[in-house]
Amino acid sequence: MNTAGLAFASTSDPDPATAPGAGPAPGAGPAAQEERFALVANPAHTVRFVAVLLGFAALLAVRSSAAAASAPRSHVVAYLSLLAFEWLLFYFAYVGLRKRGVSIRAILGVRWRSVRDALVTAALAAGFWGASSLALQGLKWAFTAVGQSPLAEARRTQALVGPHGALESVLWIALSLSAGFCEEFVFRGYLQRQFVALTRSTAAGIAASAVVFGLGHMYQGWRSVAVITIYGVMFGLLAHASRSLRPGMMAHAWQDIFAGLIGR
Repeated sequence: MNTAGLAFASTSDPDPATAPGAGPAPGAGPAAQEERFALVANPAHTVRFVAVLLGFAALLAVRSSAAAASAPRSHVVAYLSLLAFEWLLFYFAYVGLRKRGVSIRAILGVRWRSVRDALVTAALAAGFWGASSLALQGLKWAFTAVGQSPLAEARRTQALVGPHGALESVLWIALSLSAGFCEEFVFRGYLQRQFVALTRSTAAGIAASAVVFGLGHMYQGWRSVAVITIYGVMFGLLAHASRSLRPGMMAHAWQDIFAGLIGR
């Protein structure tokens, strides 16, 4: 779920040390190490952010359980509500970053300088999407082999939130594009960098952000939470390796669009 023209972003390139998951350059000294583990927001803001996110996720899980027994109905209001929540999450994160003096562009990571850069990013996103989809399919088979198949949860989720008709399909695409941008910014940008700084460990930061990401989807069921948490780890590794959120944003949006429109 994408956006453009963020007027409040810095016009300068981000320093490599500020890119998502970036580490110090070879031979860098203690100052570069400290920059790598610099907080991007006040820890109290992060606590409030996670509490609001998980509180909403728990409420959605309760409401989803109640709705599962009812007849299918229009999803228009639900989609519009989720759209608003995605952008409120983004704004909440932005407020914390702004108070710390961290720009949106610094969180997004390495910027595009040419059409070729954009095409390379799209190719990386496509490769990641394909590889991660195969990995997740293998994970689902493993769950099934031990009698914990997430298939029933996936079908329930599709029945609960999947689009029907032209209007809902258009809104689903808008919601998927928004989720791709906002959730990658929030989880692999803000939260991952903040957890890396708080734990002083890249691996711990990626894992912590992925756990929160998984719990944010608890309405899909606990087996699905486990799968989505591992998916979050994959996205975290992609952001760390590419030093950019853009490939993950593309892959995330594509996956959500595909799941809603084609995976029915």
